[in-house]
Amino acid sequence: MLNWLFIAKLCEFLNIDWDLILQPLQNSVDIMWEKFKTVLLDGMHRFIPKGGQRVVTGNANKNFQPFSKELHVLTFDT
Repeated sequence: MLNWLFIAKLCEFLNIDWDLILQPLQNSVDIMWEKFKTVLLDGMHRFIPKGGQRVVTGNANKNFQPFSKELHVLTFDT
């Protein structure tokens, strides 16, 4: 679950003068998109924590079968 504090910090980080960053009179849409994406991803990396690995206990995946036996034979035993 994402903590609202992380979202608030990200919003504060993104509360910038976008015209100054993007320079719409000098840059193309492609360049502005790359700048926007860079700032957004930087904020996400700074303020949204990475998810941890999930720990599987017991035999949770014991009966996991994504393919039927017939499909498995067709795809893997050729």
